[in-house]
Amino acid sequence: MTMFDSIEGTVRARTPSAVVLDVHGVAFRLRIPLSTYEKVPAQGTARLLARLHIQDDEVRLFGFATAEERQLFEDLIQSASRVGPVKALAILSSAGVKEIHAAIARGDVAFLKRIRGVGEKIAQRLVLELK
Repeated sequence: MTMFDSIEGTVRARTPSAVVLDVHGVAFRLRIPLSTYEKVPAQGTARLLARLHIQDDEVRLFGFATAEERQLFEDLIQSASRVGPVKALAILSSAGVKEIHAAIARGDVAFLKRIRGVGEKIAQRLVLELK
């Protein structure tokens, strides 16, 4: 869902899995991959590309440092069956976007299986559905 394209604000909190950005008194908690955490300053201002995900009765906001990260996240949750946003973040946190794309392109199921939470069937599905 595209409601927010990006969010810029003052970093109020930062962990390897989430960032809280204060935007004129409204604090947004964005779940992030590890690669984004490494690019967000511990304090000061940050701008993250955003992705709003609504599922059943839960609304989650995800943040990404690059357009490539966000696009791979969207591809994973929209095109790969049985890959939800939490698993997509785990995949993005385990390797770089280029490495993941390369593994999918060459059909490297063994590489994908090394990602926490990705077994044989999901790895095969990623290769088949995203190649």
